[in-house]
Amino acid sequence: MSGRSDGSTTSVGIQHLAGSRAQRAGAFLLRGGEKGAYRLLRGIRHHPEPRIFLKPVFSRGSAAAESSVADHVDGTWTPRAGRDALRALRERAAAIHRRIRDVVAGDEVATGTNAERRLLRFVATRTDEFAPRRVGRDTVYPGLMPLLGKTRHEEN
Repeated sequence: MSGRSDGSTTSVGIQHLAGSRAQRAGAFLLRGGEKGAYRLLRGIRHHPEPRIFLKPVFSRGSAAAESSVADHVDGTWTPRAGRDALRALRERAAAIHRRIRDVVAGDEVATGTNAERRLLRFVATRTDEFAPRRVGRDTVYPGLMPLLGKTRHEEN
Protein backbone atom coordinates (compact mmCIF):
# COMPACT_ATOMS: atom_id res chain seq x y z
CA MET A 1 0.00 0.00 0.00
CA SER A 2 1.18 3.51 -0.49
CA GLY A 3 -0.12 6.30 1.65
CA ARG A 4 -1.33 9.60 0.31
CA SER A 5 -1.51 12.91 2.10
CA ASP A 6 -5.29 12.61 2.54
CA GLY A 7 -4.80 9.44 4.61
CA SER A 8 -6.09 7.03 1.97
CA THR A 9 -4.06 4.24 0.43
CA THR A 10 -3.51 2.69 -2.97
CA SER A 11 -3.67 -1.07 -3.36
CA VAL A 12 -1.23 -3.08 -5.46
CA GLY A 13 -2.07 -6.55 -6.75
CA ILE A 14 0.51 -9.31 -6.30
CA GLN A 15 0.91 -9.51 -10.08
CA HIS A 16 2.11 -5.87 -10.14
CA LEU A 17 4.95 -6.06 -7.60
CA ALA A 18 7.45 -4.88 -10.20
CA GLY A 19 5.38 -1.80 -10.98
CA SER A 20 6.03 1.75 -9.85
CA ARG A 21 3.26 1.75 -7.21
CA ALA A 22 4.81 -1.27 -5.51
CA GLN A 23 8.22 0.42 -5.64
CA ARG A 24 6.83 3.58 -3.98
CA ALA A 25 4.76 1.74 -1.37
CA GLY A 26 5.87 2.22 2.20
CA ALA A 27 4.51 -1.19 3.18
CA PHE A 28 2.21 -3.96 2.02
CA LEU A 29 -1.06 -4.73 3.81
CA LEU A 30 -2.37 -8.27 3.42
CA ARG A 31 -6.11 -8.85 3.43
CA GLY A 32 -8.17 -11.97 3.04
CA GLY A 33 -8.31 -15.45 4.52
CA GLU A 34 -5.38 -17.24 6.14
CA LYS A 35 -4.24 -19.28 3.14
CA GLY A 36 -4.73 -16.45 0.66
CA ALA A 37 -2.88 -13.95 2.85
CA TYR A 38 0.00 -16.38 3.39
CA ARG A 39 0.20 -17.06 -0.35
CA LEU A 40 0.41 -13.30 -0.97
CA LEU A 41 3.10 -12.97 1.69
CA ARG A 42 5.15 -15.73 0.06
CA GLY A 43 4.76 -13.98 -3.30
CA ILE A 44 6.21 -10.81 -1.80
CA ARG A 45 9.03 -12.57 0.06
CA HIS A 46 10.00 -14.55 -3.06
CA HIS A 47 10.17 -11.49 -5.30
CA PRO A 48 13.65 -11.09 -6.88
CA GLU A 49 14.00 -7.36 -6.06
CA PRO A 50 15.32 -6.68 -2.54
CA ARG A 51 13.45 -3.39 -2.28
CA ILE A 52 10.23 -5.40 -2.69
CA PHE A 53 10.85 -8.60 -0.71
CA LEU A 54 12.39 -6.70 2.22
CA LYS A 55 9.52 -4.17 2.50
CA PRO A 56 7.46 -4.24 5.67
CA VAL A 57 4.34 -6.37 5.40
CA PHE A 58 1.39 -5.93 7.74
CA SER A 59 -1.72 -8.04 7.90
CA ARG A 60 -5.26 -6.86 8.40
CA GLY A 61 -6.70 -8.81 11.25
CA SER A 62 -9.68 -8.76 13.50
CA ALA A 63 -9.40 -8.09 17.19
CA ALA A 64 -11.34 -11.27 17.95
CA ALA A 65 -9.39 -13.81 15.90
CA GLU A 66 -5.83 -15.06 16.12
CA SER A 67 -3.98 -15.47 12.86
CA SER A 68 -1.14 -17.80 11.91
CA VAL A 69 -0.13 -15.21 9.30
CA ALA A 70 0.49 -12.71 12.11
CA ASP A 71 3.56 -14.74 13.14
CA HIS A 72 5.19 -14.01 9.79
CA VAL A 73 4.46 -10.32 9.19
CA ASP A 74 5.87 -7.11 10.66
CA GLY A 75 2.65 -6.21 12.45
CA THR A 76 -1.10 -6.48 12.40
CA TRP A 77 -3.57 -3.71 11.72
CA THR A 78 -7.20 -3.90 12.77
CA PRO A 79 -9.94 -1.58 11.51
CA ARG A 80 -10.47 -0.38 15.07
CA ALA A 81 -6.82 0.42 15.66
CA GLY A 82 -6.25 3.76 17.30
CA ARG A 83 -3.82 6.46 16.24
CA ASP A 84 -1.11 5.15 18.57
CA ALA A 85 -1.25 1.71 16.95
CA LEU A 86 -1.05 3.22 13.45
CA ARG A 87 1.82 5.44 14.52
CA ALA A 88 3.68 2.38 15.86
CA LEU A 89 3.22 0.57 12.52
CA ARG A 90 4.49 3.61 10.60
CA GLU A 91 7.53 3.86 12.91
CA ARG A 92 8.26 0.16 12.46
CA ALA A 93 8.02 0.55 8.67
CA ALA A 94 10.36 3.56 8.76
CA ALA A 95 12.93 1.64 10.83
CA ILE A 96 12.83 -1.29 8.40
CA HIS A 97 13.30 1.08 5.45
CA ARG A 98 16.37 2.61 7.12
CA ARG A 99 17.88 -0.87 7.50
CA ILE A 100 17.01 -1.75 3.88
CA ARG A 101 19.01 1.29 2.74
CA ASP A 102 21.94 -0.02 4.80
CA VAL A 103 21.96 -3.52 3.26
CA VAL A 104 20.94 -2.90 -0.37
CA ALA A 105 23.37 -1.18 -2.73
CA GLY A 106 21.94 1.92 -4.40
CA ASP A 107 22.00 0.50 -7.93
CA GLU A 108 21.16 -3.11 -7.05
CA VAL A 109 18.10 -4.39 -8.82
CA ALA A 110 17.81 -8.11 -8.05
CA THR A 111 19.08 -10.62 -5.52
CA GLY A 112 17.77 -13.56 -7.49
CA THR A 113 17.04 -16.86 -5.83
CA ASN A 114 20.07 -17.15 -3.53
CA ALA A 115 18.19 -18.24 -0.40
CA GLU A 116 21.07 -17.67 2.00
CA ARG A 117 21.63 -14.10 0.85
CA ARG A 118 17.90 -13.32 0.93
CA LEU A 119 17.61 -14.75 4.44
CA LEU A 120 20.63 -12.83 5.77
CA ARG A 121 19.34 -9.57 4.32
CA PHE A 122 15.91 -10.13 5.81
CA VAL A 123 17.33 -10.82 9.28
CA ALA A 124 19.56 -7.73 8.98
CA THR A 125 16.53 -5.51 8.31
CA ARG A 126 14.52 -6.70 11.30
CA THR A 127 15.02 -6.46 15.06
CA ASP A 128 12.90 -9.53 15.78
CA GLU A 129 14.15 -12.69 17.42
CA PHE A 130 13.68 -15.60 15.05
CA ALA A 131 13.51 -18.39 17.63
CA PRO A 132 12.02 -21.68 16.41
CA ARG A 133 8.67 -22.94 17.71
CA ARG A 134 7.09 -26.36 17.62
CA VAL A 135 3.73 -26.47 15.86
CA GLY A 136 2.44 -30.02 15.84
CA ARG A 137 5.21 -32.15 14.34
CA ASP A 138 6.84 -29.20 12.56
CA THR A 139 9.40 -26.66 13.66
CA VAL A 140 8.39 -23.18 12.57
CA TYR A 141 10.62 -20.11 12.34
CA PRO A 142 8.24 -17.15 12.63
CA GLY A 143 8.96 -14.46 10.08
CA LEU A 144 11.41 -16.60 8.10
CA MET A 145 9.16 -19.34 6.76
CA PRO A 146 7.74 -17.24 3.87
CA LEU A 147 11.31 -16.80 2.56
CA LEU A 148 11.94 -20.53 2.46
CA GLY A 149 10.53 -23.45 0.47
CA LYS A 150 7.07 -24.87 1.00
CA THR A 151 6.24 -26.47 4.31
CA ARG A 152 4.41 -29.78 4.69
CA HIS A 153 1.32 -27.78 5.77
CA GLU A 154 1.36 -25.77 2.52
CA GLU A 155 1.78 -28.85 0.35
CA ASN A 156 -1.38 -30.48 1.76
